[in-house]
Amino acid sequence: MYIEFDPVIILLDTVLQKRHAYRHVIFNTQFEAYWKLAFFYVICDAYVMWTREKTLYEDASSKEEPYFYAIEWDFYIMCIKALVETMVYFLTVIACGELVFRFCRQSPGIERPRLKTVANGLLLASVGKFLAVPAIVWGQSNNLIYVALARLVIVVSSVQAFSVMWEVRSSIALVTVGSGFLAQALVRLLWSHPFS
Repeated sequence: MYIEFDPVIILLDTVLQKRHAYRHVIFNTQFEAYWKLAFFYVICDAYVMWTREKTLYEDASSKEEPYFYAIEWDFYIMCIKALVETMVYFLTVIACGELVFRFCRQSPGIERPRLKTVANGLLLASVGKFLAVPAIVWGQSNNLIYVALARLVIVVSSVQAFSVMWEVRSSIALVTVGSGFLAQALVRLLWSHPFS
């Protein structure tokens, strides 16, 4: 049970990846702007994908001005791709969560979490996507180490949130969340090499 009420302490405990803080944030807070978080995450993902593609084409065509505008239009396409990748991740984690619930429960009296709670918990766990904002400001959106650390924050947060929501061990949560990221990576691979 978590009885802290100071939002700063709860935020710090969440950043420190404490399970009781995740349980409190997921089940006890009255946050209602999840769709805004989802929208912002899609924009962040799209921007990271767009800047990677943009730098690839800037090296290839340094002085072609009309081509630059075509790349600008591609940002909207990247938003659609980021939305599809996010949906694939969520659906994979939720489907694996159902399998985990049926076959790997720690105790038989545990109730299945509601779909809305799972989706909201996964959105909250994706808070590492906010790290795209400092990456943009500092010009680090193509830095592999920065991107890997941001992804690590998202993975660890997602594992904690999943293990709290479904009440399973962290190892099972890691496999489940990892399968979601694997499905997302396969979709990303499909974008870059479509049936060739």
